[in-house]
Amino acid sequence: MPRYGWVVLGVVVFLMAAGVAASGRLVPPLWGVGTFITGGALGLLLGAGLGGAALYATLRRRPWVRRATLAGIGPLLAGLLVVGLFVLRPGPATRFNDVATDLRDPPVFAVGPAAGIGYPPAWLDWHRQAYPSLASVRLPQPPDATFEAVLRAARQMDGWEVVHADRAAGIVQAVARTRLFRFEDDVVVRIREDGGKSLVDLRSRSRIGMGDRGANAQRIQTFLAHLSGR
Repeated sequence: MPRYGWVVLGVVVFLMAAGVAASGRLVPPLWGVGTFITGGALGLLLGAGLGGAALYATLRRRPWVRRATLAGIGPLLAGLLVVGLFVLRPGPATRFNDVATDLRDPPVFAVGPAAGIGYPPAWLDWHRQAYPSLASVRLPQPPDATFEAVLRAARQMDGWEVVHADRAAGIVQAVARTRLFRFEDDVVVRIREDGGKSLVDLRSRSRIGMGDRGANAQRIQTFLAHLSGR
């Protein structure tokens, strides 16, 4: 790759890597994401520009067609990575970020910025359409044993930090940090008695943004699978 191609790629990679490394540690997650996207957008722009130059050179039979092509490949791939992460990521595109297994009586957060916040009525129809199969889970053991299992499972979840546990109320609350940019989301697990057995409900809510691309629902499903040993 020509020297200027390495310079362009270096700037793009530096911005993207700095965004990931600093996010949630040195700067707020939104700043980290912004730096990452800026690097990717720069790569996409320069890669597309160099690709257009390579096409022009091919049509005009210019000698620098190979240099332009090689210089544009790296930045273009970096830009496409950003597109894949933020545009083509699978999951519902509906703009809500609060997911629960029981919409008639959603669990309530006990501590933190989400404490006492009810479920927004405007999101109920969106939720039902996006996650029709998400529901409460019944476990065969009594609530006391289930509370211990929930607490143990929450402490084992990757990126989770238990911040509140109330056996009497049947509540375990945690902060879940995303892997890449360390966004903090609130998760609460509620355990209630159900004919000598246990009824388990979860609610997962993002602190920042409007849409979550299915991240909160996936977190709930992953936890329930872990809890039941699947």
